[in-house]
Amino acid sequence: MDRTPRLRSTFPETPKTTPGYQFKSSPLATPTPAQKRQSIIRKPVIDASPNIPSIFRRSQIPENLVDAPTQRFWAVSLYVACLAWKCYDWATSDGYSPADSTWLFMKWSLLDGMFFTALPLLQIPWLEWSFGTFVLVWLAHAAGNFWFMFNFSIPWVGLLTYFGRMVYNKELSLSDTRVDPGHLVDQSEIILGKQIINLLPEGSAILNPAQLSYCLNENTRIVNIPIQINQTTPDSIELLRYDLETDEVETILIGSKQAKKLKNEADRSFDKADVSTPRTLQYPVSKKGLYRLQRVIDKSKLEVRRRSNDVAVVACPRASVSAAAPDRCTGDLSGISLHVTGVPPFQVKYSKQINHSKFSSITQTVQPSEAEDSGIVLNPKRPHMGWTQSKTLSFEINESLAQNGTWMYSIEEVTDGLKNKVIFDTESTKKSLAVKHLQAITVHKRPVVKLHGCDAEHYLRVAREDTVRMPLHIAPRGELPLSDWPLRMKYTYTAESEEVAAIEEFTLDVKDDKDLPAISKAGRYEVVAIESQFCSGEVKEPSSCLLYNPPRPSLAYQIEEIFDKCAGRPIGAIVNFDFTGTPPFKVRYEVTKAGAGTVPKVAEFKGMRGQLEIRERSAGSYKYRFNSISDEVYSPITIRSDENTFEQNIRPPAEAFFQSEPTNKPYCLGAPVPINVKLLGEGPWTLYYELVHAGKRTKFTAHSDSDTLVIEVPPQKEGGKYIMVLTGVQDSSKCRTALKEERHVDIRPEQPRVGFGTINSKRFVEALESKQVKMPLQLKGLAPWTVKVQNERGEREHVFNDANSYIIADIAGLHQIVSVSDSCPGIVDPKADKFEISWIKRPGLSIQDSTVTDQGKRIFLKQAVCQGEGDSLSLVLSGHSPYHIKYSVKAEPARGQMAISNKPLSIANNYAAINMDTSKAGHYTYTFNELADDRYTDNKKHFLPLTVKQEVYALPSAQFASAGRTYGFCKDESDSPSETEHENIPITLTGVPPFSIDIAVRHHGKAKFEPSVKVREILSTSYSWSLSRASLPLGTHHIQIKGIKDGRGCETIIDNPSTISVRVSAPPRIVPLDTRTDYCVGDHLAFSLSGQAPFDIFYKFHGKERKANIKGNEFRRISDHAGEFVITAIQDSVTVAGSASKCKAAQDIRKTVHPFPTVRLSHGKTLTTDIHEGGEVELVFQFTGTPPFEFTYIRSENAKSVKGRQPRVLETKSDTSVDFVKVVRARDEGTYEVVSIRDAHCAYAAPGLAKMKTEGSQKLLM
Repeated sequence: MDRTPRLRSTFPETPKTTPGYQFKSSPLATPTPAQKRQSIIRKPVIDASPNIPSIFRRSQIPENLVDAPTQRFWAVSLYVACLAWKCYDWATSDGYSPADSTWLFMKWSLLDGMFFTALPLLQIPWLEWSFGTFVLVWLAHAAGNFWFMFNFSIPWVGLLTYFGRMVYNKELSLSDTRVDPGHLVDQSEIILGKQIINLLPEGSAILNPAQLSYCLNENTRIVNIPIQINQTTPDSIELLRYDLETDEVETILIGSKQAKKLKNEADRSFDKADVSTPRTLQYPVSKKGLYRLQRVIDKSKLEVRRRSNDVAVVACPRASVSAAAPDRCTGDLSGISLHVTGVPPFQVKYSKQINHSKFSSITQTVQPSEAEDSGIVLNPKRPHMGWTQSKTLSFEINESLAQNGTWMYSIEEVTDGLKNKVIFDTESTKKSLAVKHLQAITVHKRPVVKLHGCDAEHYLRVAREDTVRMPLHIAPRGELPLSDWPLRMKYTYTAESEEVAAIEEFTLDVKDDKDLPAISKAGRYEVVAIESQFCSGEVKEPSSCLLYNPPRPSLAYQIEEIFDKCAGRPIGAIVNFDFTGTPPFKVRYEVTKAGAGTVPKVAEFKGMRGQLEIRERSAGSYKYRFNSISDEVYSPITIRSDENTFEQNIRPPAEAFFQSEPTNKPYCLGAPVPINVKLLGEGPWTLYYELVHAGKRTKFTAHSDSDTLVIEVPPQKEGGKYIMVLTGVQDSSKCRTALKEERHVDIRPEQPRVGFGTINSKRFVEALESKQVKMPLQLKGLAPWTVKVQNERGEREHVFNDANSYIIADIAGLHQIVSVSDSCPGIVDPKADKFEISWIKRPGLSIQDSTVTDQGKRIFLKQAVCQGEGDSLSLVLSGHSPYHIKYSVKAEPARGQMAISNKPLSIANNYAAINMDTSKAGHYTYTFNELADDRYTDNKKHFLPLTVKQEVYALPSAQFASAGRTYGFCKDESDSPSETEHENIPITLTGVPPFSIDIAVRHHGKAKFEPSVKVREILSTSYSWSLSRASLPLGTHHIQIKGIKDGRGCETIIDNPSTISVRVSAPPRIVPLDTRTDYCVGDHLAFSLSGQAPFDIFYKFHGKERKANIKGNEFRRISDHAGEFVITAIQDSVTVAGSASKCKAAQDIRKTVHPFPTVRLSHGKTLTTDIHEGGEVELVFQFTGTPPFEFTYIRSENAKSVKGRQPRVLETKSDTSVDFVKVVRARDEGTYEVVSIRDAHCAYAAPGLAKMKTEGSQKLLM
């Protein structure tokens, strides 16, 4: 329950505690608001002259000379020096007279007093104490001086015994278990329960403590208005709702059930132990209006003090945006309007995006034009309604639209005058066209047009009867969307005439920037205007163009023949042209050779005159025909006619040239280089050529009847640059024609070569088996090389790109290079054409042991040994040391579970021995699983596991079947002459018969055993040894088995031999040491024993027959349970001769153990009861035990009002009861709890509460 700070006259309050849990306030915990207020009210006035703690006092020795730690160090050093001096006097005081001891005692008492008197006067920090402390310390040192200087002995044994009991203090109980006397009684179960009584304070309730307002819309149909309660649990709540439109008043009643539900929901966010923090009830409402808290009734049917802050629930503000037109042009104003509905004044935050890029967010305050009275939010009598009235306001946004694209205006949030804020989710609503808080306008770019390539200095030349597109450039090209097209353009035409011509006007739609108007008439064209579907455009200069029709092209020509000077035959012609039209000109003509076909050709001329030289390489009859002419304006015009045709019989001079194209590829050394030569003229031909190299010329002559000749560069022994020069050619006309044709031939300086490289100066390598080996190659020539290598697998071809390459091989043997080539065939180095690879031998493991026999399949059997005998296995290894072996040992012991252990072993040489495991009897299997050496790791394919098996025999053992047993003879029962004179003592043996054992006997009065008795040829594992009673004198005899040997030869010397004892004694007796018959749990029961120890005490306790074995002469037990204790018999260690029974005396001693009484207040739980002033609470005490009962209980301060100190006991009362239930009425505030209880036999007082401090007195509680 929530609480408010109470008056000083009331009792402090103890916070509630859940049963089974206790909560302690942390000094670091954050106080609640109520706790803060309470601490401020009760904060004591600080004394103006407080006692300054010693740690803040100044030392007599200034700390700037000697700091505090150094002062403490010297003080402690002086004390240690005096103590060492005192120990020296004590060590040398042995043999002193009493006068000397008195002098030493007085001397050291005086010195100690002087030291401990001067030390506080120096005021060394942390070494100051009060006068009482000084007296106690000095008296302790004086007592020590007296003890040591007079040489009193120190009772070390007693001190050690005392401290030993402090460390381990467990005793045997009547239940024959060891218990701790301090934990026999569960003290937490004797006194249980508390009753906490709190006087209820006056609670309070506040509506809308934060003075917030709320709003409703289509998304928020219900809001929760807060009602804060403090120190009360409401039973009913009454609210008033004032309608904002009709001013009607509605009463809302929150009943008990709904109020409890609201309270439970508010408690969920708090810990159950937190009852002081105010709770806030969230009451849901769905109607608009002004809400006021009218009345709150708590569980006690009392009205709670209330304070109401009116809650306004209005319609959430709404906002919308609109545009005058959805389409605009660059440079226009935006024309955006924003409309807001709600309670003014408003704050509207809107943003602007241009082409999906957010430019800014703007917050605008919107107020009504006329002055409004805002009213008062809180009016106790009648609320003012004007401040909640809804209105609709608008404002304009006009800005210049400088950029084309999509302009998006969006309202992000709107806040009304009551601080109700509505945030619009713009991103999720952009796809909806019906959203009112978004408005998009499209800004279109204005089209711009001008003429391109035609102005006052440049005009259009167009062939007659031909049309061209008006050279318009529409900007921005590609930036106008499809919706802006088609564009509407207006232009004018003025004909070219000497007279004043009429102006014609044209208007047309342009679908795109390629759909331009076609013009063909000569005259002036001028663009007047252009506009898109949404915007008017702009016409820029140049805006007018002149179109001109030039004349058609034509030609006239003259022909001059060309003759050979040697033979006088025609070899070609020169044609001179005269043109009309617009240059440049192109003349298309064709050449027809008799019997060879027609070849079309084109000649181009840049001026009005031109010359064409015609020469043919091959002889024959040629016809030349001019087909067409074209200029810059007109397309080709046909001029094909007989007049434009002429013929000529051509017989050109002899000529030769290289037919194939030259190449940069070098040719192979030592190989001929063929070159094709084309011959022209009339055969047969004689060709003259030279080969030039290193400044030397070699002349050659070749004859041919064919027009194609192949000449060769002969094989060369030296590489380099060679030049083949054609010097002349002669045909059937006997006229020699000089030639200048030459061809460069590059011959490589050497042939490719290959050979194996070396590894460590050898062409031989040893490698691990199956490992890839890189055989180095040394190559000369031009990459890539093709090398053929042969090994036992055959011949294989390899391609290399590096002169220092290698071949990867994974097989052993000889590898030989067969051939090499790059672009030319090569040479294999005969001294380096072979490379050999061999494998390193793998490691091996074998057994070399004379005690091992081979069983086949790598399984060996080693000779069996006895348990504990040393044995080893000899191994021989081959390979490269060091060796690494991993083997497993499978142990199958005769007793116990099978175990497998894996062991690694490293061996530096070729021989090794491993120790066999003989610690336990059983079968052992040694399996060598892995073998590796310095070169090879373990490989399962090459090393098969090797197994060695061995059996370890178990050692024989012998022990008395009743080891530790004491055989006895009662003095009174041993007089019968008919009793057997031998005692058969059973012995159990293990091993393989026959056995031999050694038995030794010793009397307790002798220090040594008598000579051993050897018993041989025992053929069974069970043996009964006959012991003669006549051979044993009176007293105690100890008999031991010293050793045993079985039929396998395994022998055991028993270190801890099996022992039995034989005693002769009188019948035992038991006498109680206490005359009481009634005891409490935790009391000791003690008895004196007489006879031959150890004793067996037979008794009944807690419903069970029990036996206690006592080694001493006193039977002492602590009572751990309540019940009747009866001793029925006592038996000592003497065994009756001839039977298994011992001397046993019947007894009948009875004792009763009673439990501690218990008391439970409030049924053993911690109950908290809240009452009003004048109420009462029943304190119910429940008892167990034996009536009558006496009990004491106290009333202390509640823990809540203590604030970090121990609760003070306000009242102590004692009472009695002859019944098991006692009821007492209480009306005072506080914590009630029982501190002591007593019944007819036992009593108990709670720890720490035997002496309780009351108001003005002290009282001892039993």
